[in-house]
Amino acid sequence: NGLWRYEIGDTVEFTSTNPYRIRFAGRTRQYINVFGEELIVDNAEHALLAACRKTGAVVSEYSVAPCYMSLRERGAHEWIVEFEREPDSLERFAEALDGELRAVNSDYDAKRRTTLERQRLTVVERGRFLAWMRARGKNKVPRLVNDRRVADEILAFQTEQALCGEGRLRNGFWEWKRGIESGCSDFASPLNPGF
Repeated sequence: NGLWRYEIGDTVEFTSTNPYRIRFAGRTRQYINVFGEELIVDNAEHALLAACRKTGAVVSEYSVAPCYMSLRERGAHEWIVEFEREPDSLERFAEALDGELRAVNSDYDAKRRTTLERQRLTVVERGRFLAWMRARGKNKVPRLVNDRRVADEILAFQTEQALCGEGRLRNGFWEWKRGIESGCSDFASPLNPGF
């Protein structure tokens, strides 16, 4: 039986012991613990769902990475989010997300009182994650990564694609308007012929 013989990288939670029932709770390699906050995918999914319910948002894809401390700033998490339907208020969405993370994860809550700022929300245009996955030959978006490599790659890819579009800061959140979808053809991409 491979369930005990191989490390498959899944974490499970027992929901019942009579009869035994388990549910998938995340991946062993997808977590953030840079500041001692021990954030796992299950916490993130729970908080994200609650924030969506409270604000009417629908998230199609997301990825989270740490933002490291500096001499002037505390650490934080950057949530790179692609909405299917945007929330009624990005500020309210961010507050709800943070509140839920604090409620489901006592380590995160403790770090929010000391070393962690509230998460930074970076909104990207629809289709960005799919374009990034196709260009990189990936099938899944890593949800939580304990370093910046995936987030920086997604943001750099997103920025490359946005060069013929425009970006703007709205209410403290960075947003992109795409040039490619509106006919700009300066760059080859999955959204543009010639990819």
